[in-house]
Amino acid sequence: MRSLALLLMFVSVGSFAAGGNIGFGKIKGIKVGNSNGEDLKIFLESGYSHDQFSCNGVVFVTKSHLNDDRFNMIYSASMAAYMANKKVRFYSHTDNSCEATFVALQETVF
Repeated sequence: MRSLALLLMFVSVGSFAAGGNIGFGKIKGIKVGNSNGEDLKIFLESGYSHDQFSCNGVVFVTKSHLNDDRFNMIYSASMAAYMANKKVRFYSHTDNSCEATFVALQETVF
């Protein structure tokens, strides 16, 4: 019985830290090298959607929060979407955060 109670506690705690979408749309600008020179600030065009945490069309990518490979993939995918004028979806694995940890180039959300 105690094992079941612990399992339920872990499942319920885990479900609160699920993260969510922080923006879907076309990119209108990317600022490279904010405050410490290694961060990205990405601005979505008006009409963006899927903003679960009220990021207001601004997505942050902080290099110190990611490993180098993930940071470079997010940066590359964002630049490709911007240059091709394609839609992109940003996701944060942390609740109530506008820090992107995932990006997808896609024309619809799936």
